[in-house]
Amino acid sequence: MHNSGPRIEVIPGRHLVGCTANSVVVVSNRGEDELNSGSSTAADLAALLDLVRDAVARDGAQPAKLVARAATEWAIARGDDVDFGVLVPAGDGIGVFLRGAVTAVLPEGEPLRGSDAGFTVDRVVRGPLRAIGLFVDDAKPAIPAEQGVSAVAEGVLPGSGAVLWFTPPIAAAPPVEASDTRLDRTELAASAGARVRGFVCPAGHLNDPRSPMCAACGQSVDRTSQSLIEGIRPPLGALLLDDGTSYPLGADCVIGRDPARSEPAQRGLVPIRVDDSSGGISRAHSEIHLVDWDVIVVDRGSTNGTHVRMPGQQDWHPVGAQRRVAIGRGTEIMIGSRVFRLVGVNG
Repeated sequence: MHNSGPRIEVIPGRHLVGCTANSVVVVSNRGEDELNSGSSTAADLAALLDLVRDAVARDGAQPAKLVARAATEWAIARGDDVDFGVLVPAGDGIGVFLRGAVTAVLPEGEPLRGSDAGFTVDRVVRGPLRAIGLFVDDAKPAIPAEQGVSAVAEGVLPGSGAVLWFTPPIAAAPPVEASDTRLDRTELAASAGARVRGFVCPAGHLNDPRSPMCAACGQSVDRTSQSLIEGIRPPLGALLLDDGTSYPLGADCVIGRDPARSEPAQRGLVPIRVDDSSGGISRAHSEIHLVDWDVIVVDRGSTNGTHVRMPGQQDWHPVGAQRRVAIGRGTEIMIGSRVFRLVGVNG
C-alpha cells in the first residue's frame, strides 16, 4: 500500500459510501427513498465496514486477503443480491472486491465490473496508479479529471462512489491476480462464467432444474410453467471444513497440504491448502470438479485415499484412485484426518 495513504474523495449520489482505514466501501441503494441508520442499505454498509476494520486490525499491511474471504462469506450468508464494492490496501497495490452492479475504474485500461462476474470479482491492482474509482452502475462511471476539494478519512456519506487519489502515484508493477489461494482464484474463475441451463426463482436466481427450491433464497421454483434458460452458474454451495472454515465452490479446485505448486493448480484449479498433524494428506490429494450442476470428487491417487460418507449413512467409502464420485449436499469428504462437508450457499 502507498506509504502515506490515499486521499479519498466521495462523489455525490444516492447510494452509500463508507471510508475507514484507507479503505472504501460502496453499497447500492436498492430503492429506499430515505437512507437512515435503520435502512437495510445502511445496515449492509455497517456490516462491510466492520469486516474491513477487523481485517485491518488483524493484518494492517495487507488486509485485502482477509476482506475477500469475509466479504464472500458475508455475501453468501446474506442470500439476496446486494450490490457492493470494496477498495482496500493490498501490500504495494489496491485490493478490489466487487459484487453485482458496481465498477472499479482505472485512469487507463479496462474497468473491473462486478456485473461481469458469475459471483464476485476479486483482484489486486498495482501501479502505475494515480487514482482508482469505485462506483455504483447508475451511469457510466468515470474518475474526475482533477481532484475535488473535499476529502474523507473516516465516516459514512451518501454518494455514487468514491475515488482514491495517490500523491505521488503508486509506482509501476505488473498487474497480478490476487494471491489468496482460497477465494481469490475461486471467484476469478467463476467470473469466467460457466454457463448452464436452469430455472429461475421469483427473485431471479438461476437454479438446478432438478431442485424444487431456490438454493440462494429458499423460495419455491416453478418448474412446470417456465422454460429452461441459460445463464452463468452460481457457486454450487461450499466446502465446510471441520474447523468451521468455508470454501465457496465457484470453480474446480485441488485440495492438499501444499497444492499451490501442483500440476492441477498450474492448469487453473483453485488450490485449497489443508493442514493435518497426522501426516495423512498428500501434497495434491483430491480434486473437486463442477460439472453442470453436479459436484464431483476425484482422488488423485493419494497415499491414504479419499473417503466419502453420504448423508444419513454411517460408513465411509473410498473414492478410488482417479475415480469420479458425484456428491450432494450433506456429503462428508475425509482427507487424512480432516473432514469437509458439502453445504448449501446458506450453510
